[in-house]
Amino acid sequence: MKQHVRLSNQIQGWLQKFFPEYLECYADWDSTSGLMLLKESPLPQDILKCFLSSTFP
Repeated sequence: MKQHVRLSNQIQGWLQKFFPEYLECYADWDSTSGLMLLKESPLPQDILKCFLSSTFP
């Protein structure tokens, strides 16, 4: 259990450092939709690239 808490805190620290907007959007860092987002776009720049490469009508 201690390792789980330690890893959870470490992940939250990384998110605060590299992707602070994520924690503003998701109350729980390990929510299903949030983890899906991190899997596809682990950094804010990745989301921007996806957005800019999309074509809009």
